Amino acid sequence: MLQITLHRAGFSVHTVAGGQELFYTLATTPVDVVLLNILTPGLDGFSLCATVRQASDVPILLLFNQGRTGEIVRGFEIGADDCVCQPFEPLDLLFRIKALLRRTAWQTLSGTATMLMGHRVDQPAPNPWGMMM
Repeated sequence: MLQITLHRAGFSVHTVAGGQELFYTLATTPVDVVLLNILTPGLDGFSLCATVRQASDVPILLLFNQGRTGEIVRGFEIGADDCVCQPFEPLDLLFRIKALLRRTAWQTLSGTATMLMGHRVDQPAPNPWGMMM
């Protein structure tokens, strides 16, 4: 349902089944926003969020099944840009995604280009997925 809603809003959506597929997609495909469900097969969503954040400043929106304050705080502490608790209104999620994209566009226009952290711009950047970027 979420994928259909985002497609109708004009977004290209890549759905992945777990951590390894997420890492591969991030290493091989330009991604503007990551929607990450905390309940994922294999690695938990918190670990995935922390790993992605170590390698990239791509906006991350965490999806929670229940809105426990401690979990939401933990999500922000490990690098999430926003959190949404299910059930949610698709329109609310859509506008949160658009807000993240506006922030990213503003950073790019202001000269703060999105890039992998911790590497020199003139050298290939290693990443935790084992591929050079």
